[in-house]
Amino acid sequence: MSIYDRICRTCGVSFKGGPRAWYCPDCRKERQRERSAKYRKSTPKRSLGSKDICQNCGEEYTVEGGLQKYCPKCQDIMHKKLDTEQSLEYYRKNKEIINPARNAKRRVPDARCVICGKDFKRSGRAKACPECRKEYKNGNWRSIYGKRYTKK
Repeated sequence: MSIYDRICRTCGVSFKGGPRAWYCPDCRKERQRERSAKYRKSTPKRSLGSKDICQNCGEEYTVEGGLQKYCPKCQDIMHKKLDTEQSLEYYRKNKEIINPARNAKRRVPDARCVICGKDFKRSGRAKACPECRKEYKNGNWRSIYGKRYTKK
């Protein structure tokens, strides 16, 4: 996980945090306190075991948790969709930071030909440049299998 400098959305203080960290530790504790107090005062809108309608397909399902919005068939699909949307939003905002590091990892260094010693752009695990590749393959084949096929 990448830890970056973040700016708190409440107080504007800079802090270290992951990709979805929005609040500094102090503001996060305060928000949790407020949320807990609100939760203790509220009554459940739907009781467990009651029926509700899926927000994706409109099918009726049995409520198994307080935050459940989707029927069991749509649940994984919709969570994946939400996760993808959030990931793309984060990527679009931070691609100037992400891309240079990602592109550096993708770059394949030039390789030196084992036959002629010339540098070339490697494709896959190639050990010889395109001009010497046939010679390298023939020599490699002879070293492995050639003894079986030589005349005695």
